[in-house]
Amino acid sequence: MAEHEATRKVSPRRSEFEEAEADARRTWDAAVEAVPRDMVDRRVLPQQRSVKDLVAHIAAWERWGAERLRATIAGRPLEPTGEWEPYEHAFNARAYARWWDASWATVRTEALDAYRAFWTAEWQLSDEQLFGPGGRERMIVACGSEHYAPYVAQIRDALESLPPLTTIETARLRLRSFRPSDAPALFEVFGDPEVRRYLPPGPAPTLERIRRAVDRRVGHERAHGFGLWAVERRDTGELIGDCGPLLVDWTGPEIEIAYHYRRSAWGQGLGTEAAVAALARCFGPLGLERVIAICFPENTASWRVMEKAGMRHEGEAEYYGIRMKKYAAEGATWASR
Repeated sequence: MAEHEATRKVSPRRSEFEEAEADARRTWDAAVEAVPRDMVDRRVLPQQRSVKDLVAHIAAWERWGAERLRATIAGRPLEPTGEWEPYEHAFNARAYARWWDASWATVRTEALDAYRAFWTAEWQLSDEQLFGPGGRERMIVACGSEHYAPYVAQIRDALESLPPLTTIETARLRLRSFRPSDAPALFEVFGDPEVRRYLPPGPAPTLERIRRAVDRRVGHERAHGFGLWAVERRDTGELIGDCGPLLVDWTGPEIEIAYHYRRSAWGQGLGTEAAVAALARCFGPLGLERVIAICFPENTASWRVMEKAGMRHEGEAEYYGIRMKKYAAEGATWASR
């Protein structure tokens, strides 16, 4: 939706509505992308469904919704549904039969096309057609945010049961793969304004945004073999933050070591302990050649961790639209430092 915002004027109510639906879609996409490729076809969800089935199911309803929105725009009568439950049951049966044997690539392409068609039609509605008597607002929510929510929960339940890809233990810490149930503890970390003080600007954290962030961490590690890992105390099991390598801005090509900790963990050398363990994994089993780390120049505590972890200062550079202090380490020389 964002690509069209610059060329269209929208009312505050419409802007809020569209952003809420877009946010729900980002949550849905992050959950789907967190699923390992070899799992998308497996029928591990309720009612013997797979993630591929859910994606196809959503796409079928968005395609149906797009057709009804186009009829509204053109002033054509809508196809009657009759009694809803039999109509819905028959529609779902046809959708599952159609996509049952389709490849994941085919389903993903159809899902993207259906979503694009759905919102292209929504953009053409007047506010009266969207919010007025008999408007399409309720149908859009039913095809969109309300439809995603229970399926996101099912996907997260399936991800929770996966064994971790990474477990690293140090004297005091355990670094491990994230799982969906870590979201409330991570929300406590990022809910502290002091923790966010030296982060790039963005929307205030909510539990649902943090759940989505955890899904992205899970998906990043499953896709690339590395990512931000949960950091917990070995003695208590308390999650104190995260640390690990990830693609800069989630796309690369550079790889950065990032870390964030709750205030109760500051000033104890835990950040350095975790960073050293993460770099050892980067230049050992992961076989990475070079890793960077960046921070606000005034964030003294952060760049001291980088120095203590054996990274060298490379000056300043722009990342995330901000002038940052930059450090780097190469596998060929890091261990000797």
